Amino acid sequence: MTKTDDEYMEIAYKEACRSLREGNYGFGAVIIDDDGEVVCSSHDTEKTEADSTLHAELTAIRTASKKRGHDLSNCKIFCTHEPCPMCSTAIYWSGIREIAYSFTIQEALHENRKRLDIGCREIFRRAGCDVEIAEHILYDKCKYLYLKEIREEIKKLRNKDKKELERLGDLIKEKRIRWAHENHSEIGDATSLMTGYKALLKKLDISENDAPILHRDENTILFHSRN
Repeated sequence: MTKTDDEYMEIAYKEACRSLREGNYGFGAVIIDDDGEVVCSSHDTEKTEADSTLHAELTAIRTASKKRGHDLSNCKIFCTHEPCPMCSTAIYWSGIREIAYSFTIQEALHENRKRLDIGCREIFRRAGCDVEIAEHILYDKCKYLYLKEIREEIKKLRNKDKKELERLGDLIKEKRIRWAHENHSEIGDATSLMTGYKALLKKLDISENDAPILHRDENTILFHSRN
């Protein structure tokens, strides 16, 4: 059964998360055919494989071409981030004429990310081809892959041993407890755990889907933060 754009982007998002876990830069891509079948999914490996061309989109196009041949004009590509000029050109040569992505190059530049300030629309305009483009698919989820504050937190966790991770966890816990005391009036009655939980979600700017409750009793709410 054909999935929605959000569901396809969810696959790309999981690839991007896998990229970060492996020590890469956090980009994911998925290619589907005109029947809605997933042809392939991929993520960037340029850091772990020491090859600056191994972007998620390029890897996806190479894999799809091996499966379906050189002409991918019956396919659509989903990317967690707007394709760079290199990947946009590869998309053009592959024949793909439908693209959906989440975070834009302009948004990345705003976050002080290193990017060439040339959007894919400009690449396709200069190539004289008509490409259907959809932006900000699954944006509320994918944006956390590229926000400066989140990236800095990820760097702190890289290559840390168990003892150091526990220390950082204690610091975060202390910070949240301090915030709860400082914002007691907003949180309300300390016995109202759900009120406190929702206030924390608001503070973190995430939804309940990003931090589902795993266990709840009269004294405790345990949730899993996915962001």
